[in-house]
Amino acid sequence: MADNEVRIVAMVVAAERNDRAVESALAAVITAAPVTAVRWSAEDLSGVD
Repeated sequence: MADNEVRIVAMVVAAERNDRAVESALAAVITAAPVTAVRWSAEDLSGVD
């Protein structure tokens, strides 16, 4: 992924499909304050992370 690209990920767990919940989860991610310069490498992670 290039430095000027943005990846937006949202997950909704529900007993049944709920489009409103999906839309709300995406809206929460999109409207959240931006996070910059957060990157992890394999060395930064452990089996308990």
